[in-house]
Amino acid sequence: MTDLMGLIGVAAHYYTNFIGTLLLYPQDRFSLIIGTIMNNQKARAGHCYIFTGKPRSGKTTIMNILRWTFENDSAVIFIEDANPNQIVVDSSKTYFITTNMPKEQIDIPKTERGIPRATVIETSGTRFPRAVYKTYMYDFERHIDCYKLVCNSAYQIWHATKGETI
Repeated sequence: MTDLMGLIGVAAHYYTNFIGTLLLYPQDRFSLIIGTIMNNQKARAGHCYIFTGKPRSGKTTIMNILRWTFENDSAVIFIEDANPNQIVVDSSKTYFITTNMPKEQIDIPKTERGIPRATVIETSGTRFPRAVYKTYMYDFERHIDCYKLVCNSAYQIWHATKGETI
């Protein structure tokens, strides 16, 4: 058991470090969001995660990782290079959207109770050397179950401690 926990810790650092470099968003919260969608789809249904940034800033990379993570989940929708202000949202689905629009131009809808129905996540634009990037993407694609375990662990810890609302 100790060996498994050590491996989870190494994997968590490896995967979250890569994602944390690509996004201007707290990496632990991102893992928690993914874990929540994996474990409690209804909690995030009707919500959009909008990745914004300049071309070649990491949006497609994040979408590829998310596609591998939610490969067989019909409740998760992926939309690339779109105007998020024009997307009609099905309240039973979770959306991942990429756009080149600046975050200031994105209209974030709210529920009747005033809760935002979208989270805008900016990409950092940080570029990895090609060989490093290829290694990370190979590992994500081939070992996506490991990343899922990292996100699931983040959710389970949050859920067990009744953490703050995500």
